[in-house]
Amino acid sequence: MSINFDRAAEYYDATRGYPPEIAAAIGAALVAAAGATATSRFLEIGVGTGRIALPVIALGYHYTGVDISAQMMDRLRQKVEDLERETGKTPQAVLLQADMQALPFAAHSFDAVIAAHVFHLVADPVKALQEALRVLTPPGPLLICGDATTGQEPISVNETWRTIVREVYGPIPNSSESIDYILKDILAHDPAVQVLESRPVRWDYATTVAAELDGVRKRLWSNTWVLPDAVFEQCLDRLTTWCTNTYGSQMDHPLPRTGEFVIRKVWRST
Repeated sequence: MSINFDRAAEYYDATRGYPPEIAAAIGAALVAAAGATATSRFLEIGVGTGRIALPVIALGYHYTGVDISAQMMDRLRQKVEDLERETGKTPQAVLLQADMQALPFAAHSFDAVIAAHVFHLVADPVKALQEALRVLTPPGPLLICGDATTGQEPISVNETWRTIVREVYGPIPNSSESIDYILKDILAHDPAVQVLESRPVRWDYATTVAAELDGVRKRLWSNTWVLPDAVFEQCLDRLTTWCTNTYGSQMDHPLPRTGEFVIRKVWRST
């Protein structure tokens, strides 16, 4: 079953959004990775509230976004309207409620397809990948995007949460694991597919153990939604104990983090 983000629409930007300058840099990096021209047509699957889309839309590109969450896209529609008022120009944005596993477009409809943090949220990620490649005009790329945390920072609360959930409930694929799985599958069946990874944008930030624990407690993340309430409470108790034993009075102490925006560029060479 695919995961719908309607429940997260109100807080999504506050918990997943980028600072304005980082968002702009990511938009520019995606345009460069796509080799876009003035007439390039972008499609984003799982467009959500537009944290990836809006900087590209603001650059004037034709941008189509699909998502199964109407509430998330309502947020993006408001942002597009705000952009039009601010600039006096009509954005070339088309937003459709649709399933990325069955895209309502003809083959070769787009010059670049963007997928950010979505393949782990659908029932059949391989089918979603095949659909993305189907609607591309060769040799246009599929840009599979995500965030990575680098450096020598202490282990994160979310990493420990995933370990606990795996022990109590079973594995829940994350974005990186799902991407590795689908790429391994398609590379095994299509030797013409090429993959190139880049990390064009980096930024520093800080978090705290208390803030990360509170995010889990409030079930802000999709890896908490699939758990039955009793299982969630059991895992949360274990996580809270781990945080207390590991950090004690340092729960509110800032922890440095370095974020990287990862782009896996996927295309057919022939």
